Amino acid sequence: MYDVAIVGAGPSGCVAAIALLRGGMRVAVLEAQSAGRARLCGGGVLTRALGLLLPEAQPALQRQCTTLQVCFHSPSMSFTSRRARPFVSMVSRADLDARLLEAVKDLGGDVREQHALTGLTQRDDHMELETSQGSICAKMVIAADGVHSLTAQRAGFAPLPRLALGMTLELQLPAAHFERHTRAARFDFDVVPHGYGWLFPRRESVSVGLMSSQLSASELRAALRKYLNTLDLGVKVDVDAVPTAQVPLEPRPGPLARGRVLCVGDAAGLADPLTGEGLYLAALSGRAAAQALLAGELAPEAVGKRYQTELDTKILPELRIGLNGARLFYGYPRFRNMLFRFAGQSLVDVMTEISLGDASYCSYLGYNAASLSVPQLFRKLISTAEEARRS
Repeated sequence: MYDVAIVGAGPSGCVAAIALLRGGMRVAVLEAQSAGRARLCGGGVLTRALGLLLPEAQPALQRQCTTLQVCFHSPSMSFTSRRARPFVSMVSRADLDARLLEAVKDLGGDVREQHALTGLTQRDDHMELETSQGSICAKMVIAADGVHSLTAQRAGFAPLPRLALGMTLELQLPAAHFERHTRAARFDFDVVPHGYGWLFPRRESVSVGLMSSQLSASELRAALRKYLNTLDLGVKVDVDAVPTAQVPLEPRPGPLARGRVLCVGDAAGLADPLTGEGLYLAALSGRAAAQALLAGELAPEAVGKRYQTELDTKILPELRIGLNGARLFYGYPRFRNMLFRFAGQSLVDVMTEISLGDASYCSYLGYNAASLSVPQLFRKLISTAEEARRS
């Protein structure tokens, strides 16, 4: 009998496992495939997320970026923010996940690869997890198995309400083109409806991709072809071979603790609705779940209450503001571009501060911004940016 079984060996599951093992709990981590495999991810880890993943993540770092560039169609609509310390670090997700999982093993965690969950049954005082290679029992379960979480489905959680489609690829560039694209981490708006494009420099390559909440896979591939031509990378790419991945844009409705099961990371729908970035909230929710399990001493009601309180205090208000921001940025592009013409540099500077962990949506706009309508949020952003410019 394990104290906690964690389904999924990504960052959210591993962060939770490390904290639980250090707290003296007996932990099993189940991974449906091979752990540390390549994942569809841009590979950018914000500094605020890196602080939650260190020291295990340190050897996986490939390049750190101190410059953020945000671009629009118009040449006059390009904004750059520079900092003395990096706001984002590039990693290989396969390497990052493998190193996190190695830390779990070093602490005595029972890691079971190729153990796909096939069933989840509530017993009197524990959960029985049926897998492709047998069954195990645990007093509590953490669902950390991604956006298509079978654990969450089996436990009766509500479906994820909104998803975006993403597509990313890693490219080796000719030397001159590579040098030109290593100067900044770049985000491009107006290149795809209800989404954005990005280019992140790695150690010897670049990560390029698109995300949209309204395009089909074929439409996203057509947009990616156009985006790659616009970037002028000096290489030819067969985008038909590029796989897609879904990104959650809104948490699952209702409590994210249900009986003896807690949802974390993508499985809970915890990703920034404005950017689609999920590693920070994966690590933050994984740590919060572990702290609730330790403090609640595996008593389901106490654990669930502590976990939900942590989410309500530190995560969900940010997501509600992010959701309103996403509705403004992607649903009303004319208003968004008007906002950037007026206060683009201030907004990009704020984005950098948030990435560093020196600010948050709530600290910038106030907690009441979570309840603002899109027009109210637009006016709030204008007034806040104007105050920032005056100071």
